[in-house]
Amino acid sequence: MNLEKYKNNIRFEFYVVAFIFVSYIFGLLYNFYINDSEKISYVNYLIASIMLCYLYFTILRLNEFKRYISLVIIFLGCYYILFIPLFSPIDEGAHFDYILHIVQHHRLPLLSDVINSGELNKVTGNLVPINSQYEAVHPPLYYLISAIIMFAFQKNLIFSVIVLRMFGVFLSLVVFYFINKTYEELIRKNIIQKNDLLFHSITFAFLLSPGYVTRMISISNEQLIVCIMTILIFNVVKVIGAPLSFKQVFFLSLLSGGMILTKFTSIYILGVIVLLCLFYKQIYKSICYMSVTLLITLPWFIFNYYHYNKLTGTSLHVEFVKGIVNPDNIQLTPYYIFQKISFFFGSFWNPQESGFPGIREPFYTITTLLNGVILVVIITMLIYSFKNLKNLRNVQTQLIFLILSGVILNIMVLGYGTITEDVDVIIGRYLYMNVLSMIILTVILIQKLFFLKYQRTVGYIVMLMTCFLTTNFMLDTAQTNQNLASKIKNHFINEDISIKNYHDKRYTTFLDKKELKSIPLKLGESLNADSLSQNLLGTNAFKLNNLKLINDYEFQMVGNDPFLVLEFNHLVKRNDLIKLKINNGRNNGSGQLFWNSGSGFSEEESVTFNITNGVKSYVIPMGMNTKWINSKNIVELRLDFDIFKGEDTIKISDFVFINEK
Repeated sequence: MNLEKYKNNIRFEFYVVAFIFVSYIFGLLYNFYINDSEKISYVNYLIASIMLCYLYFTILRLNEFKRYISLVIIFLGCYYILFIPLFSPIDEGAHFDYILHIVQHHRLPLLSDVINSGELNKVTGNLVPINSQYEAVHPPLYYLISAIIMFAFQKNLIFSVIVLRMFGVFLSLVVFYFINKTYEELIRKNIIQKNDLLFHSITFAFLLSPGYVTRMISISNEQLIVCIMTILIFNVVKVIGAPLSFKQVFFLSLLSGGMILTKFTSIYILGVIVLLCLFYKQIYKSICYMSVTLLITLPWFIFNYYHYNKLTGTSLHVEFVKGIVNPDNIQLTPYYIFQKISFFFGSFWNPQESGFPGIREPFYTITTLLNGVILVVIITMLIYSFKNLKNLRNVQTQLIFLILSGVILNIMVLGYGTITEDVDVIIGRYLYMNVLSMIILTVILIQKLFFLKYQRTVGYIVMLMTCFLTTNFMLDTAQTNQNLASKIKNHFINEDISIKNYHDKRYTTFLDKKELKSIPLKLGESLNADSLSQNLLGTNAFKLNNLKLINDYEFQMVGNDPFLVLEFNHLVKRNDLIKLKINNGRNNGSGQLFWNSGSGFSEEESVTFNITNGVKSYVIPMGMNTKWINSKNIVELRLDFDIFKGEDTIKISDFVFINEK
């Protein structure tokens, strides 16, 4: 009864701490998003980190890990869905386009296909990949599964992105489930001692690190490869200690084939499973394993040979990527890899979106310490394996040898690819598929190095260090502009904005920037008064570039990069608004208004806005733009269009200043 009362008290404490932490985080975000406050202060990072540490510690005290860690995974997953950048720098847009291509064209994309930037723009509005579909090099399993999931939602691309990111949350829960099943098997076979607090604190550290969670939430084949590899390692733990049956060999072949059909660089897993067979002198079964795995993956190799005359399209992919990341063809040597070790492990804990290694203290130092943990684990367990080669009949030694081989082969594949192709792939995210292996190796090492009473303390320290990295990235990424939360905010802001209220403080940050998106259209829709001034095209000289005047204020494109330039013979006074009334034939696109304050036109002195088809008014709030206000001598205006196709025409019946002062 006393024990149950204690647990109830801890549960209550957990819910109170969780409520305070979540309220604190979302209070900071509410202030940032709704009240347009400055960047979140450094002290708030530290306070939030301490709160998260206490929350994790409370979960460990509850000793009900599965339920509460699952809740944390779901919470962090939903949080990251909202706040990590849409089509993050790590190729999420290209991976999404791969899936979209299957849904729309009912076939796999080729490297010669072009990314559908127009469709991707519907999700973000900018920052989308262009050119060839460079991710088509990847095997199709993840993308086929994702295409099936996305098929029902294909008309709403933003919702499709959310669903596919939620698929990553689901896979994260599957990974956690099999990690717990693996822990039970490890105890049953006496490979590790039962120590729930140690095992789950290390699991916390790896599974809830910002790098791992970010990659599991972002749309890419990393989501599935981590899941399949975790299931495979669980089955290795389950079968180790006795000769394999044909049924077990066949199932391991299915998982290995699934891995290769998800991410080709996981092909090293063949060596790990063959080694497992050789432990028990099962040469014939190792051949059967290789044969079945080859049959499973054979259609993919045939597909590549048919389209590229090669078993994989990797060389074509590398040729494209190399022109971007290594245009000077700098030779990458083993010494280069040695120099990248710190970044390699640092980007395991921190996603590339975090800007690592350019993160502040103490988070950089914490990352360095965690890097040391991984290095110590790998090097120490490698030494242990070599010292115990004569003791390979021991089940624990066999497992250490196997999973450590997988980790090292993974790193060797990355190093080999970097040296031979001169394209840097020494990046921590390519090690996530071995997350369960790293958890097992870390727990075994701690149990070998420390007395029982100190083991949980070491686990706590590792876990608490990742808490600080998690809150650092949570708050950093929430302050980016290209995430779903910003898109939701912009949607509601744009819905409410009008001529009557655009001076409100809540709109200041949206109007004082280059990309105005649909705001000019919303302001134009709310402007009831007719123009009080004559069309500037009728009162000022103008020049045309690749435009032809065919009627009053109606223009036709006659070449690339069409624009018109208005010249003023007097100084332009500072104006609140510029109104354009445009009759745009049939194409949606964008416009860009430049001003010349004496030193020519530049991107810095311009604003962009969306243009839709039909007759629409667009009101550009120049009086809210700091650079416009600070321009003392505006002598020209230039209006560019990105809406023409063929010989389309556009009519500008209004081009006027409003509220002239």
